[in-house]
Amino acid sequence: MMEAGGFLIARLPWDRQIVPSAALSYAKRLQPMHVPSFHDSTTEIVRLNVPPGFVLSEGTSVALTVLPQITYERSSYMSPGKLTVVRSIGNHRPWVSPEESLTYKTEYNKMVKEDRRSILFMPKGTVVKFPKRQNSESIRISETCCMPYRRDHRNDVCTWCR
Repeated sequence: MMEAGGFLIARLPWDRQIVPSAALSYAKRLQPMHVPSFHDSTTEIVRLNVPPGFVLSEGTSVALTVLPQITYERSSYMSPGKLTVVRSIGNHRPWVSPEESLTYKTEYNKMVKEDRRSILFMPKGTVVKFPKRQNSESIRISETCCMPYRRDHRNDVCTWCR
């Protein structure tokens, strides 16, 4: 566990982490992609004790991805003083056809993000206030800006181009 500003952050210690794949960096594939798992289908269970004086920042959650190549499911639930997270990965087909590559890339990246997710413990009594959303009409992009895709433009002045 790490401490940050009175909060505790825990990264789940999966035995077989899902990692980003360089093969998915292509915008379009012309050849099938081999996706070997090198492992059997697995289920891992991680149980964390909630530290005294802390609560979880979120309740139970479920993530599910079903692809012809892999099935990923992660669920968490609370019992008094404990958080249990169950992750199951089922390996199916070891290749991705070019037609499936965009869907596979999107869903695989979601799995990586979900797998790397941290658990946030807040001190009991913490009140979380979300910032007000800025009206999209108040953000105007300067036509002469060198980075028009950035979202920090205000009043036609790019904070990156000053």
